[in-house]
Amino acid sequence: MQAYTERGQKVLDYVLKNVPRTGSHGLEHILRVWDFGIKLGRKLGANLEILEPALLLHDIIRTPETESRHASLSAEKAREILPGFGYSQEEIKEIAYCIRNHSDSEEGNPQTLEAKILYDADKVDGIGPKGVERVIFLAQEKGTSLEDAARWYKARIEKALKKLHFQESLELAKERLDYSLAWIESVLNEKAKN
Repeated sequence: MQAYTERGQKVLDYVLKNVPRTGSHGLEHILRVWDFGIKLGRKLGANLEILEPALLLHDIIRTPETESRHASLSAEKAREILPGFGYSQEEIKEIAYCIRNHSDSEEGNPQTLEAKILYDADKVDGIGPKGVERVIFLAQEKGTSLEDAARWYKARIEKALKKLHFQESLELAKERLDYSLAWIESVLNEKAKN
């Protein structure tokens, strides 16, 4: 697997060794967010030296116990490890800003191009077949019912669609939306029948 920047390769190697493969916010999620985020970043002229490590590290500290503060914890972890990969303090500050602002449960108000791209890429990955799979994983991790997860997911999608920053993000989200809505409806209708 090849990163887009030389230092990004070091971050990617670190992530590949240190992040669990599965789970609602595991390696598979991170790699999908990275893929879409890089494509969007290249199209929009983002600084890949900032964007790539932010995409790769945005959920580096994410467990059911840390969910409400995972963005700030992941930003702090990035601050710890990035000097070893050759990033300057100013770059680290920008990367950490992106990471802190990707989650609606924390700051969630990105202002820079790179932070907006990370925010959108993370939210788009939550819609469609992989998004549904992640919601099911999350419900299992938290021990909540599928019905509660479906209601939470519906609200999350509605919020995400209103807050996406780029037309490309909105278009991709809308392509995936029917699948997510059909799953939500099937779960809630099944509950209503019982």
